[in-house]
Amino acid sequence: MEFSQPVKLTDLPPVEKRVAELIRVPAAETLKGTICSDQVWSLPTHWHEGRTRPCTEAQGACELCGVAPSRWYGLLALYLPLKQKVVWIQLTAEAVGQFQLAMRERVDMLGREIEIGRERKTLRAPVWIRFTDQHSSPKRLPKAATPHQTLNRVFFPPQRSRPNARS
Repeated sequence: MEFSQPVKLTDLPPVEKRVAELIRVPAAETLKGTICSDQVWSLPTHWHEGRTRPCTEAQGACELCGVAPSRWYGLLALYLPLKQKVVWIQLTAEAVGQFQLAMRERVDMLGREIEIGRERKTLRAPVWIRFTDQHSSPKRLPKAATPHQTLNRVFFPPQRSRPNARS
């Protein structure tokens, strides 16, 4: 049986669908990239049984509201040129407030070069945001996306069946 065949140089290789990663602002490094979304997305969450879970109150009812502590995050799509990929950055409410204040001076968010870091090398340290003077044309950026696929992958991963080790 043959499982392989030559590739024609005129054919495009198949493209694998990739879901953007969701990351917190790291403690030890500064993220440098280009904003790929034209808005900040809202992500209300709850801390329950040792992990973060999305609040489903906007869909009608949330079994964790009033039971588990809540925390709000903002999501921003960022193209990281060093890694050559788009990621969703999870920002605290305070960081989104800083972002909104900085954006009042600038009309265009999409394509703006940005640096994001922490004041100290700990994940509990406040996040700082700095805009650079660089700006990329939106035509040169990856297509703007929504965070829905990323959030589904993070909060509702597909259940994989594991073979029973004790048979």
